[in-house]
Amino acid sequence: MGQFEHTLIIAEEGSEVHYIEGCSAPKYSAFNLHSGGVEVFVGEDAHVQYSTVQNWSKNTYNLNTKRAIAEKGGRMEWISGSMGSKATMLYPSTILKGRGASDNHIT
Repeated sequence: MGQFEHTLIIAEEGSEVHYIEGCSAPKYSAFNLHSGGVEVFVGEDAHVQYSTVQNWSKNTYNLNTKRAIAEKGGRMEWISGSMGSKATMLYPSTILKGRGASDNHIT
């Protein structure tokens, strides 16, 4: 069994977004796969906070790729808590494209 998701967030110039996500899975009789992709575009002087808490069953493989691009003065914050799962592999990253762009990762 597999679950695939894609999240796209676009924060326009000067905007603020706080996206909150929660994921979990019951225990299945066979191994399970969760494959997630997140794309975030942070406009000039915009601020995005992406918060997630994941609690997977012990027979779920959890694979997540999270990417952001922050323009001039843009701020990206990644906040995540991962519990459970057979194995979890997270790949968060932010490209600081403009002057004064910043990011913060709390995992």
